Parts: sequence; structure tokens; C-alpha cells
Amino acid sequence: MILKWTHIEFGGGATSGPVKTLSGRPYPVFFQNPLGIFVLEDSWIYGSVDDPFRILGGKIAVLRNTFEKAGYQGGEAMNAKAGTIGDFAYNLCVGIATNGPKLSNSGVIAGVPGSNVRMYNNTIINCGYRRLAAGRGGSINFEEGAAGMAYNNLIVNCRFGLRITSDADVQNVKYNNQYYYGSSAGIVGQFLAADGIAKFQSGDIYSATAKDNDPQFYGYDLNRFDFVANPGPITVSKQPPYLVTVGAANFRLQAASKGLGKGNTNFTQDSGAKEITVLP
Repeated sequence: MILKWTHIEFGGGATSGPVKTLSGRPYPVFFQNPLGIFVLEDSWIYGSVDDPFRILGGKIAVLRNTFEKAGYQGGEAMNAKAGTIGDFAYNLCVGIATNGPKLSNSGVIAGVPGSNVRMYNNTIINCGYRRLAAGRGGSINFEEGAAGMAYNNLIVNCRFGLRITSDADVQNVKYNNQYYYGSSAGIVGQFLAADGIAKFQSGDIYSATAKDNDPQFYGYDLNRFDFVANPGPITVSKQPPYLVTVGAANFRLQAASKGLGKGNTNFTQDSGAKEITVLP
């Protein structure tokens, strides 16, 4: 399945009559083939009741996409389960109910390799505030036997930072060079999820003070929303459009940003799906 230069909007709404949703949990994009290949590139997914993108196994290349305003009271930009292998990179995730990408190895299938996804060079902003469950939701999540990498991700004003649970394939989760920014002390105090085992690494950029180390976006006011008065969960009705959508914002980094030139480049894309991305 290959989706390129595609807009997918308002998927996953309630249905009636003879058409029924999958267990009451519809996803705008759903892929279920542990032996298949899934490519999502240069596309835009806006609005969904739950996960905009649910994948149950396969080799993936999810590159240079925008995920906006996904999930009502829960939902990840990408929710990947057992046997998912590949790359989630150069994506923009804004206003997601829970995380940007989440990876687990639940539902493992005999003879299929375990989940292992490289998550790098993503911008994840204003995510996690509609997730009702305590301690959940925010940016990047590895759990339930999942392995992979997390490098060079810009995590800005998210409810929680990197979360690696103790039941993930911890020995095979590699991570470094994240850039964390928080507009409130509450956000700064949760750059690393309290119920996870992730630690700050040598290449990380972070601080102990609110509003320090501004990443310096070209066109976005990080302090326009009051994260002190609204620490989360925040209902959809209380989240203004500029918090959960791109709108007129420009999330490129200015030349003086501390995030430029600080990434790890000692790895290569190797999703197993890349050989088909040259097709027209």
C-alpha cells in the first residue's frame, strides 16, 4: 500500500446502517499485513476520532508527513503493533491527543520479526493533552516488547517526553539527541515520562527552567497558550486551532537555533520499504 502526496481528512467518523466500524474504533488509515509493505510519504492527515494511522505489522516507510489534530480523547499519529519494522522520520505531529509515534510488539505472530522502528528527525508539538488516562500521552512511546531508535526529535510543549516502558525490548532501544522545550514548569518536569525508564543522554538539549532553550521557529509563538492554567487533560473545545493545527505557522528553525547541527548522523534509513519509494 503506497500513499503519496495525499490529503486524508476527517476519517473515522461514526457510521450507521449496514456499514459498521472495526470494533467501534475506526482509523482513517489501517494496514494489517505482517508480510506486506506500507509507504506513507509527503502526505497530510487531519482530524480523526482515534489513531489516524494504525498498522499491525509489515515493513514501513513513513516520511515527511504532517499529522494534525488527531484523536478525540486518545489516539497516536502512528500506532504500530507486532511485527512493524521501518522508519518514521521527518514528520510533523501537532495537536495529537496522545503521542506522535507509538510502537509495541503486542499481538506477536509466530515467524514474524518483532517490532523495530527508527523514529528520527521528527517535530512533535503540543501533543498529549487530550489523553484521559493518567501518566499517558505526549511524544514518543516504546512499550510491550518493542525495539527501535529515537534520535534527533524536537519535542516541544508536549505533556510528556520520551517514554520507554520497562516491558519494552529495553536492550534494543537506542536513543539520544532529543531537543526538549517546555513553556511551563510542569512540562519541564515531565520531559521524561515518570513511569518509564528513559534517561537524559549526552546529546540531549533540555533545561530545568520553563521557556529556556527556545528552539526558535521561524513563525510560531510558543507562549501564546497558557500551559500553566491548562496543564491537561484539555478537552477539544478548550484547544484553539493554533494549538492543534499548522495554520500559518512555520516550524523551520532559525539559523541561531541550538537544534541545528546537533543531530546524530551515525545511522542510515533501512526500513525494507525504501526500495519501492522510487515508483511514480
